[in-house]
Amino acid sequence: MKEKPENRNSPLVSVIIPAWNCEGSLERALRSVREQTYRPLEISVVNDGSTDGTDGVVRRFLTDRPGLEVAYSVQDNQGASAARNAAVAASRGELLCFLDADDTLDPECVRVLVDYHRSYPEAGVISGGCRCREYDASGRLFRRGVFQNPALEFLPPERAFPTLFVRNLLGMISVLVRRDVFERSGGFDSALSNCVDLDFWLRISPWSAFLLVPEVLGTVEKSPSGLTRDSGGISRNMLKVLFRHRRELFREHPRQAAAIFRRARATAHLLSFACCRPPARIVHLLGLLLTAPSLVFSRPARKRLYAYRSTFRPLPLKEEKEEEDG
Repeated sequence: MKEKPENRNSPLVSVIIPAWNCEGSLERALRSVREQTYRPLEISVVNDGSTDGTDGVVRRFLTDRPGLEVAYSVQDNQGASAARNAAVAASRGELLCFLDADDTLDPECVRVLVDYHRSYPEAGVISGGCRCREYDASGRLFRRGVFQNPALEFLPPERAFPTLFVRNLLGMISVLVRRDVFERSGGFDSALSNCVDLDFWLRISPWSAFLLVPEVLGTVEKSPSGLTRDSGGISRNMLKVLFRHRRELFREHPRQAAAIFRRARATAHLLSFACCRPPARIVHLLGLLLTAPSLVFSRPARKRLYAYRSTFRPLPLKEEKEEEDG
């Protein structure tokens, strides 16, 4: 791929990848970083105690990485958050781009995010949209959609905290974080098995601005075995995170706090309802009815909270393949 001329003042970007038993997808993720049109770029990978062929995938990549610096280390299994923190500590970039080992970045992802960083240097976090693809147990694609902010949106700290409390707008893909913001935060909380991103954004939002951009810049791949399918864990950890930040919400936004907190709890049930299997949905349906019954009946409300959920539609593999070929 022909790269654009490098800007002499371009900041170094470190792509942070935690890797655990991901030999089937890691090569694709690494290749998506290698194909970025932006330079200078480095990759920092931490192998979190994998027992499959993950180590071999990384070592093969080390022999074919034109123009890329790669920091690679192996540690005992401690979880994705600890692996991300270790990968950040081993990196040198002024800006951090996070990528899970089963996801991919579009070739222009880093370049677009850095361009926004130059225009909005006060933003500690810049986040783009992503495609979402869900697979069943046999590996067949059965749903897909887009998680995308409809327009450019700048959230100063006074707006970021209550907005993100209700709407977790960011994931761990197509997002750029300034290193100074990450270091001030203390990193990700390794005690949480999921909803780590929500906790991180809420912890930094009282003092860091966010920029949400409309471009779709990456792809998230979801399988039945992924953490995102653990609806019980999602619900428990999201509620744990919300209660962790509840006191600050009521202190900083006393007039709206009760309504915001009720809406946030409803969001936790809504997300879990969308992720779980039918027998378990009754619990989250009851939770929705108790906290925000309008969400059960209002499609526009669900769309505003989780746009990518409302745009999913059944899609056979053949149609997907034809679209990609086209």
